[in-house]
Amino acid sequence: MNILTVSTLYPNNLQPRHGIFVETRLRKLKQAYPQCNITVLAPIPWFPFSTVFPAKYPQCSAIEQQQSRHGISIYHPAYLALPGLGMYSNPWTLYRSLKKQVMALVKQGRRFDIVDAHYIYPDAVAAVWLAQELGLPITATARGSDINLLPRYTWPRALIRRALAKVDVAIGVCQALTTQIHQLQPAVKQSITIRNGVDTALYYPLPEREQLRSELGYKHFCLLSVGNLVALKGHDKTIALLTQLPDAQLFIAGEGPLLPQLQAQVKQLGLSQRVHFLGYQSQQQLHQHYNAADCLVLASSSEGWANVLLEAMACGCPVVATPAGGTPEVVAHPHAGVLSTDFSADALLSALVTLQQNMPARDDVSAYASTLSWDQSIVLLKQTFDTLVQQHGNGGLAEGKRYVR
Repeated sequence: MNILTVSTLYPNNLQPRHGIFVETRLRKLKQAYPQCNITVLAPIPWFPFSTVFPAKYPQCSAIEQQQSRHGISIYHPAYLALPGLGMYSNPWTLYRSLKKQVMALVKQGRRFDIVDAHYIYPDAVAAVWLAQELGLPITATARGSDINLLPRYTWPRALIRRALAKVDVAIGVCQALTTQIHQLQPAVKQSITIRNGVDTALYYPLPEREQLRSELGYKHFCLLSVGNLVALKGHDKTIALLTQLPDAQLFIAGEGPLLPQLQAQVKQLGLSQRVHFLGYQSQQQLHQHYNAADCLVLASSSEGWANVLLEAMACGCPVVATPAGGTPEVVAHPHAGVLSTDFSADALLSALVTLQQNMPARDDVSAYASTLSWDQSIVLLKQTFDTLVQQHGNGGLAEGKRYVR
């Protein structure tokens, strides 16, 4: 089977963790089914004066346009992303970039059987147009804000609903997202929930935990918060918890625009000695922090399927989290941790106190996480792809488009 994956969320040499959850699913698919030939088109936003906006526009010239990782071919063509207008123009500029790249590959003899799009807007919107032109079946995976937040805007909502009506199978990474897909577009042809799993080869309990805590500066009861420093991750709520926990420390892993604001909050609350900003952390570094921490706190106001919860639990670290998106589907057992009753700071503090009073054994936490592996999800994904390809077959290709086979 020849799979064409489309996603602007995918790691590159400048952004090694960007969209790593998409890469992980493909990597697991390739490991389980080596006969799958996977090609990824992961376009990079470009603007003629991109040096003026270095945070918004990674330098395309410094990103490897073609690479291979884990047996998967990856291409990073540029697409025009206009400041202030991207929400409206990106689907069309993204489509033009995808079409140009895929036609170049077809001329080189590359063949495709199915389009696999990740993130509904603008990625899946553009991918639907591409799949229609190529005469190929298409799946589209919703991952969170593409269904939770973007449909609040009139124009993206219209295009999202139209795309969801055209895809052959809409995939939610949690049941909550799959339900929202149906609410947004009741005419969706087929939907399915294929949850992300946890990679226990990357995240697992480490021996000599006390030595690790000493090396990393963990003392007393230590909280860990992992995620981009943006409002919806609720880092400010997690920081505020320390005013009620006099002996606790907080380690925050992540980068983002709210760093100065969060640092000011820490200073104002007199917590400079107890809150530590770690900045960007690699998977290997996060592995160590998950093992060292006593608890991971995820105070998000919106989530799809939060991979950090599974990563932490796989290392034996229990979690306290808000009931956002698919999080209740993850924190579904006392061994996982405690879910707050709502999104308030008081509810979060109550959940944390409850966890402290009933801390699960770290071995039980990691054992629970191991039940949420990738195995079942990858089998279901492959079955979904197989069924669509068989249903379309040669006869399912649009007239005049058979060259893509």
